[in-house]
Amino acid sequence: MGRALLALYSATGEEQWLEAAVAVADGTLATLLDETNKGFYGTVPDSTASLIPPRKPLEDNAHAASFFYDLFIMSKLPRFETVAEETLRAVAAPSILAREGRITGRTGLALEQLTAAYVEFSVVAENANEAAQKLYAAGIDAYHPRKLLHFEKPGRYPQLGDASMFICNPDRCSLPLSKPEEVAEVAESFREGATSL
Repeated sequence: MGRALLALYSATGEEQWLEAAVAVADGTLATLLDETNKGFYGTVPDSTASLIPPRKPLEDNAHAASFFYDLFIMSKLPRFETVAEETLRAVAAPSILAREGRITGRTGLALEQLTAAYVEFSVVAENANEAAQKLYAAGIDAYHPRKLLHFEKPGRYPQLGDASMFICNPDRCSLPLSKPEEVAEVAESFREGATSL
């Protein structure tokens, strides 16, 4: 559900979907998190937990890690910053992976997601004005396999004219883009950088 809400947020730019994803994340942390060892239980622990320890399903935790990773990049809320890594560390021990066999595919994808890193497309504007909408549409059209597209208020990036886009990964950022036709070419340069490493 959380990943679907983030997909809706990226597709529409509408803040309500990000807020709903944050609510899902907070509910998950409040009800399913193993506070001591990290990772998420498959069900809410109850009075039977002392007799039968609740499970932390590998595949479900991989989905959770993927969700929390993207959510932190898009929301910048500090409470989500370490959840993805802690979740994978809690469940992806070699002994668990060996036991699970074919169920490890989703975990492999989550590990690749965390280690390959994101490419963040941030449309910076005070509001979703026409210039911002055009840049956002160009961001939707531009292809990058690790793209995370969202609107962002000025602060982390400066306010430059009506709207601008910054394309960044953990190592570098583009110059500010103000023309929609620039977006695809700059996005492509980030793909070239990934394949040349």
